[in-house]
Amino acid sequence: MAADGSHRPANWAPRIEDAALLRGEGRFMDDVRAENAAAGCFVRSPHACARITSIDTSAARVLPGVLAVVTAEDMRAAGARTITHPVPLIGRGGSQLIKPFRPALAEDRVMFVGQPVVLVVAETFEIAQDAAELVAIDYEPLPAVVDIGQAIAPGAPQLWPEAPGNVAIDFVAPVAQYDAQLQQVERQFASAAHVAEVVEINQRIVVASLETRGATASYDAAKDAYLLRVPSQGARMLRDQLAASLVIPPQKLRLLTGDVGGAFGMKTAAYPEYVAMLVAARQVGRPVHWMSTRAESFLSDNQARDTVTTARLALDAEGRFLALKVSAIAAVGAMLFWIVCRLMIDSGCTTLSLLSVGAIVSADARGSVTSNSWRRTILSGSFLTAVVADLSVVLLKSSARKGRDTRAAHSAANWQKERRCWLVGFTPRKVPSPRDNPKALVLRPC
Repeated sequence: MAADGSHRPANWAPRIEDAALLRGEGRFMDDVRAENAAAGCFVRSPHACARITSIDTSAARVLPGVLAVVTAEDMRAAGARTITHPVPLIGRGGSQLIKPFRPALAEDRVMFVGQPVVLVVAETFEIAQDAAELVAIDYEPLPAVVDIGQAIAPGAPQLWPEAPGNVAIDFVAPVAQYDAQLQQVERQFASAAHVAEVVEINQRIVVASLETRGATASYDAAKDAYLLRVPSQGARMLRDQLAASLVIPPQKLRLLTGDVGGAFGMKTAAYPEYVAMLVAARQVGRPVHWMSTRAESFLSDNQARDTVTTARLALDAEGRFLALKVSAIAAVGAMLFWIVCRLMIDSGCTTLSLLSVGAIVSADARGSVTSNSWRRTILSGSFLTAVVADLSVVLLKSSARKGRDTRAAHSAANWQKERRCWLVGFTPRKVPSPRDNPKALVLRPC
């Protein structure tokens, strides 16, 4: 306790950023412009899936004020590699996570609406925008799949040859003894007094942060080094990803992040625009500045969720959990977000083990490739806790409707409500279970 009677630590200091932000003195991406900076504007795909047959940039290049028109050819000349660097993950039977190549600018195909194809650099944004409208791109539309159920259905268009059935990862838990555990789960369901099942659809969402994405890229020829000012959620992590894409030592790229107007996970990973801008800055010998419009952000930012989870819960007559079986399908977009599957699987399966003390658990999740922008798919702990809580409520309602003894359902639902409060609130306390109090009948609100 501090001298003034408060519970602040002795070395406590107030937040240092509040005063400037409350006075409107924050320094966000578009508040800081590099000297002599040019403006960038991206030409994006209007198709969910299409083959690029030709790109004609001649009209854009001759427009007064245009400094450069950058295409995939320039990316190849610069030696740029894939943007995607996902965390490795082992799936069913030792299979590896599929990692499709993600170019900074589309090469022979576009895989989602909003994918950048061409970067125009000009003296002003207005000139760059006018020039971008002069770029003529011919497309041959290809079959697309935007729904995760349709993507894994038999006969669905295959987006990537290396991902049969449009499945990037088929993950099971527990990995080591999944088949044996699944057999135990099925036996428990066969002998259960009560079984509840629920299907939860977690819809696709867009972040729509108050500040859209943007960046200013610079190149110092004397030092052969790059500078990128960008709103991020981790400067070092983003720098390392971009350096890997540019095939340069990390120390050759300095990354600066100032005030960030919202992110929610969306500004964590590398984006293709950043690599294209760094290459363009070296090409024109000037800093290149770009701010995403709101329409662009809806098309090109990493989105989230888009999962369908089916869960079944087996209980005995006293409401004790016997087995829990969870199966999920999760969209990962056309190319993988760097941490997508790690978040999707590890978080969820850890939560399942916490939820089901004394029960046998089996889980499987398939990451489905779709014709959409990147997806930050998370089967989060709180979401899966809610799923199992819903199972208990389904059991309670079903028992009451059929005039059955609802003691087991009340007990299970009460336990799950309390456990949900514990997990979401992160309150370290003992979590009661039906084994501790098998006659608990009262549902207490969270």
